[in-house]
Amino acid sequence: MNIRKLVYIVKDQLKNGSLNANLADLTSQFNHVFPAQSSRLQAVTQYAIENTLYYNTYKKYDNFKNYPVLDKSVIKRNYEDFISVPYKDCIDSLHKVTTSGSYGTPFTFYLNSEKRQKMISEVYYFGRKSNFDLGSKHAYIVSKKKSKISQLIQNQVMITVDKLDDEWCEASIKRLKKQKVKVLVGYPSAITRLASYI
Repeated sequence: MNIRKLVYIVKDQLKNGSLNANLADLTSQFNHVFPAQSSRLQAVTQYAIENTLYYNTYKKYDNFKNYPVLDKSVIKRNYEDFISVPYKDCIDSLHKVTTSGSYGTPFTFYLNSEKRQKMISEVYYFGRKSNFDLGSKHAYIVSKKKSKISQLIQNQVMITVDKLDDEWCEASIKRLKKQKVKVLVGYPSAITRLASYI
């Protein structure tokens, strides 16, 4: 076990031990023995109706299939209406996540600590499925760089994307070789471009 993984697991255990519970939940879901799926969907729907102005207008819908399909533009136009009422007055205490808009629309959303832990658990769970373990050295291909300390803690080699041209591919491949990176995480379009170039 690498030191970064060990530190994260010890920190998680001291805090609330949610990693193991979240991993067990994900294992249950993806092994098709997840009897609570429909009740969980019902609970999420009910929460949205009771706690957001946007979904409150759909309280008479009796079937999830009748709900509208959303895209980022709908959420951006109605942003305040999507914020859960219990978090409206403490939004600054939530974890802010910003997408770069590599597909055209930058976007910002907020996570409470429980959802943040679930997202980290998902990265861990799916990473293990592809032979990537928490704390392992990996390249992170995105549009914005993280701080040097964050890269060091997470054992990341940052590769930023501005243009997916041959020059970018060549420089990125040299860096990956020099850093002995075996795992790529990031935009599928950029990873696909690298694969095609190689």
